[in-house]
Amino acid sequence: NEYFIFPVSAPTSHAEVVLYNWQRYGIHEQLGRVTVHVGMLDDNEEGTDKWYELVVGDGASVDGSVRIRTQWRRNDGEEWSPMPEIEDEEDVEEEDAEDEDLSLWGWFRHYALELAESQALSTLTIVTIFINVGTMAADHDCDLLEQVYCRGFKRDLELANLIFTCFFSVELMIKLIGLGPVNYLKDTSNLFDMIIVSLSVVELPAGIDQYNCYNQNEDATLGAKECEGGGNGTAVLRSFRLVRVLRIGKLVRAFPQIQRQLKVITKTIGAVSSLVALILLFILIFAILGMSLFGGSSMERLSADDTDYIPYFRAGAYVRVLLPNDAQLQTARVLSVNLSSPEPYELEHWMSREIEHVAVAEDRNPSEFEEIAGALNQTMIVGLAPRVGFDSFFFACLTVFQLLTASDIGDVMYPAMRGSGTLSGAYFVGLIVIGNFMLFNLFVAIIIT
Repeated sequence: NEYFIFPVSAPTSHAEVVLYNWQRYGIHEQLGRVTVHVGMLDDNEEGTDKWYELVVGDGASVDGSVRIRTQWRRNDGEEWSPMPEIEDEEDVEEEDAEDEDLSLWGWFRHYALELAESQALSTLTIVTIFINVGTMAADHDCDLLEQVYCRGFKRDLELANLIFTCFFSVELMIKLIGLGPVNYLKDTSNLFDMIIVSLSVVELPAGIDQYNCYNQNEDATLGAKECEGGGNGTAVLRSFRLVRVLRIGKLVRAFPQIQRQLKVITKTIGAVSSLVALILLFILIFAILGMSLFGGSSMERLSADDTDYIPYFRAGAYVRVLLPNDAQLQTARVLSVNLSSPEPYELEHWMSREIEHVAVAEDRNPSEFEEIAGALNQTMIVGLAPRVGFDSFFFACLTVFQLLTASDIGDVMYPAMRGSGTLSGAYFVGLIVIGNFMLFNLFVAIIIT
């Protein structure tokens, strides 16, 4: 039994009711229309209990009739008029009535919805993602001709990827059918999953071709490059393989704590946007200031080496040089080193692109540059240009950002102080105090709050 409330105006004498065969899924089937008499409301008015004949849109009668019971309530009253008594009937259970109304497509969507919302599918998806991550981590380069296991290993990985792609595609179809496209796409994580699966399907033809390539005869003299090569179209399709890594993002849905943190970060994007602009402005100002103070003057010793004790002063390194009668430091790149030659160092000057062979390379202090330059008759190497510095705008911005993260401050500060003096250390103190201690910590504080 269904109960509905329809407000009608006082002059209304008849109400038209349209009856449908309700479907849980799909389009409702219209059964017909009935016209119900609206009684005049007075103190003695009671509800009605009548059988009405169903008619279709053109006025033709429909086999069967419908029983409608009505009751009235005055606008100024709070009590309903009593419902007329009817004979006892066998009521149909609500679930049974719904099941009787299900069409074939409705049944299919009903079971798809139950499967989409089941814990079993969710658990199976999480396990499959972990296995998929394991197969991606196991992949590595190998020689198909020299290593016997390589061809079978690559073939199995491609087969596993095809299976994973099919599984996630079926999962997507189940949820789309069960929840419906509108309800499915209301969740942004579902939209993310849909994009990942769609890109995986686009990459599927390239994966099939590669599987067939690896599946050839084990004795075939086919190199790895030929299997992984192909035309431009195939190369573009294989670029979609990178989205396989994004499947790990599906795990976020399984952990509510991670979802909560992502929502917090999303909500704070608007709050921190102005602070991000302020940080970018700070980087710009200190990058330009650093170029003015240390551009072309930061200098390391020629004996400097990296963490693996490999000297920096070798072919490919940038060095600081002095020209005859010019105390201003210049920058050049070492093209080659041949210690058996009278002029062992072949240099390419940074600005002029001129190539020159230099015989002398010695560490010198900046206080000696004027005296040395006046006595020189050829170019002299006096130090190394640091790997991170302020010689160009791009590297200046990159260096300031590195300093804001408090990473390798000494590698930047000490060469700058060696070339520009001890007082230049105030630049780095101000950068760390304002940029790192204040701006970066303020960024974290906004996210926490």
